[in-house]
Amino acid sequence: MVTKPGGLLETELNNSEDFKTMWQSNPTCKTAIPDITPKHMAALQSYAEASPTFHGNFKDLLQKSNGSAAYQDEFPFKSLFFLLTDAIQLLGKNECHTVYSGTVKEYGTSVGEKVHFKSFFPAKLQYTEATEITSLSDDIGTVFNITSCFVINLEDYECDSEKIELLISPTEVFTVTDIRIINNSNDKFKKITLNHFSSESSSKCTGLASFQPSSFRSSSLLSLMASLLMVYLYSLSP
Repeated sequence: MVTKPGGLLETELNNSEDFKTMWQSNPTCKTAIPDITPKHMAALQSYAEASPTFHGNFKDLLQKSNGSAAYQDEFPFKSLFFLLTDAIQLLGKNECHTVYSGTVKEYGTSVGEKVHFKSFFPAKLQYTEATEITSLSDDIGTVFNITSCFVINLEDYECDSEKIELLISPTEVFTVTDIRIINNSNDKFKKITLNHFSSESSSKCTGLASFQPSSFRSSSLLSLMASLLMVYLYSLSP
């Protein structure tokens, strides 16, 4: 059981002081939603307001535990991953939206590739907000134009966060449909267009070749997590 007393969430909170502090420091989102438990909303609020250090640690550990035994034994945030992923699936209602994300890093991939983010990925509603982020560095950055069917707007549910507006699930797979360099008097960045392909990885889903540390990851961990999520899906309780 994930959320019952003595379950996976309680065990992982007790095993990680950083996780417990992050969880207890942030109140739940204010809007009550049918079919969504308070633990779902607490997970969204806690992750949205977590420190960059926690986000980085979460992402690094998720990537390092790339194998079934390692994931089950070593990844310390399985309950958080489940609650976030399940919340996005339940709240998304299979509606697709075009959103944007900007970064000062340059990413490399090829048109036609199947790719996915290696952790929960923040995004913006406005294209201009994403492009502004790339101007924070003299290096060429990347703007992602993303059509996602597994993205939620945290503000819709009164999740207070100054850091994250939208959140995309790492279980969503995209097809790279366009890559181009934008270079004008105001901007210089690589624009990568991603269109929704599926909600789980496959053997043909590859990681993104990056010029700097990538925000995409290989498919094997997603396959493992998909199976683990199915195990926990029917054992979630309020």
